[in-house]
Amino acid sequence: MLRIFVVDPARAQIAGATVRLKNERGEQVGETKTSATQPAVFNKLGPGNYFLEVEAPNFKARSSAVEVKRGVNDLTIELEIAELKERVEVQPDAVERALDPKEGALTNFLSREQIDALPDDPQELERVLREIAGQDAVIRVDGFTGGRLPPKSQIASIKIIRSNFDAEFHEAGTPLIDVTTRAGGANWYGSLAGRFNDEALNARYPLAAQRRPAQLKNFDGFISGPLVKNKTSLTLFAFGNDSFDTAEINAFLPGGRFSDGVRRTNRFLYYSVRLIHNLSQTHSLNLSYNGNGVRLEGQGVGGLNLPERAFKTNSSTQQIRFSESGPFGRSLFNELRSQFTDDLSKSRPAHRSPAVNVLGAFNGGGAGVENNDRRQNLYLADNLLFALGSHAMKIGLLFERESVRRTSADGINGAFTFSSLEDFLRGRPAIFVQRRAASSVAFAQSQLGIFVQDDVRLHKSLSLVLGCAMSGRAF
Repeated sequence: MLRIFVVDPARAQIAGATVRLKNERGEQVGETKTSATQPAVFNKLGPGNYFLEVEAPNFKARSSAVEVKRGVNDLTIELEIAELKERVEVQPDAVERALDPKEGALTNFLSREQIDALPDDPQELERVLREIAGQDAVIRVDGFTGGRLPPKSQIASIKIIRSNFDAEFHEAGTPLIDVTTRAGGANWYGSLAGRFNDEALNARYPLAAQRRPAQLKNFDGFISGPLVKNKTSLTLFAFGNDSFDTAEINAFLPGGRFSDGVRRTNRFLYYSVRLIHNLSQTHSLNLSYNGNGVRLEGQGVGGLNLPERAFKTNSSTQQIRFSESGPFGRSLFNELRSQFTDDLSKSRPAHRSPAVNVLGAFNGGGAGVENNDRRQNLYLADNLLFALGSHAMKIGLLFERESVRRTSADGINGAFTFSSLEDFLRGRPAIFVQRRAASSVAFAQSQLGIFVQDDVRLHKSLSLVLGCAMSGRAF
């Protein structure tokens, strides 16, 4: 007996699937259908090799060789959804074929089978891709660098580009791993991991009488799944760190040697929200928001620097990304992407008293560190690709505007420097330096660039790349 269970990618049994069985000579032995609860069953079969054909509405047909042994033989056949096949076939179209996605000497597309064989974990996936393209390869997701790789179920294609001297690239010298995404996956899934460590697991500092306090706590996790099956996907990711260590102070004060430890803390949180929506079988819209915050306290302490020299730093980044890509007709392909980034950083001292630096003895007083920085960047790019015979043409336009504002009061409280501890006791500083007033600098620059490139196919393994890029800046 041979029982055939026909299931979809979510492992649900498919009703109404037609199953045909042929012998080694190609003669049909039987034909039957599955139901929602029952598999296809073939009775009175002799042992031997057979050929199986399975098809169902809205699913990709599948053929398979099967060996039947004595007794009951169970076999599960998974059918792919037909629209997935249509999407993969349509996306390359004439432009991608002209760019030689499978046979190019400097550009390689990973096949669907190769992508399916990659690890599911995004961190492990990145490691494997760098092994393929090189450790110095730059990973770009939907045209953007930086950030975390999407879940494998949302990856539509992976392209490795080694022609990094093309006119469309701002910088040359490293391979590029280009990842494009689409909404995908039928189920929600995710992961959560955490780590913990403290001084009980650490060795004692050589000059300390006992182990100094230290602790590390961090976590990372993500959840991803469909809001609308095969239409809209949502991915949430977060990584956090809360740790502290002890800075060792070994200084020489007027009263004698000073040895102590000061706690330095590090708090960090990164979070990301990513939404992918399939506008059609060939067009996808990607919208993401990334943010992070860093808080450092107890900085600048240790060695000859006393606890009063501490300062703290707070920084944050907010980033919004948008991209849309897909073909128009049979010979045009357009890529549109936009990004806005807002970086903010500020540092404050624990004390605003003048700094006191005694060479070879100690450094006291205020840290003299006080500043604010804000940097905003707007990026907008559009690339149009089209094929003309053996020519693959690319035309791109880039606009980028960056504004920077920095306010600094570093050193505004002054700093005394003494050549020795004896000079300090006598009140004889060698140098006194003080900033007269806080400074503020603000500027902005805009950049407009355009490139034209022609990839001429001379042979299936030989292409000639001709390109021209121009850019201009305004302050």
